[in-house]
Amino acid sequence: MNHSKYIPMSGNRLDIFGASLSMMCLVHCAVLPFLPLLLAGLPWLADEKMHLLLLVLITPVALYSFLRGQLRHGQISVVVLGGAGLLMLLMGPFAGETLEKPLTVVGSIVLCGAHLQNRRQLLRG
Repeated sequence: MNHSKYIPMSGNRLDIFGASLSMMCLVHCAVLPFLPLLLAGLPWLADEKMHLLLLVLITPVALYSFLRGQLRHGQISVVVLGGAGLLMLLMGPFAGETLEKPLTVVGSIVLCGAHLQNRRQLLRG
């Protein structure tokens, strides 16, 4: 068995979890407003508190994952990309109605890409 490819939960699956959370944020912001029938049955999905809950989950996962990844693979570009995506997500709720959705959508995509790149770098070992 090749142990050099083995990465524990905190390195490999954590990025998959982080990318999934980022995509949940994207769906919450970009898709749900177009599904009023779904929102009628699940009103908590449209609540602004859902956005904040996702941020509370996304932030520590991203920080831990990218900093740990940088220590293991040394690619600062992953940290910068992830930091930019996270910053956009964190700025979204405070940017006003005009910029909230674009910042959240782009931030989610950038953060998801950074998690996938971090995972790739970790698997390279």
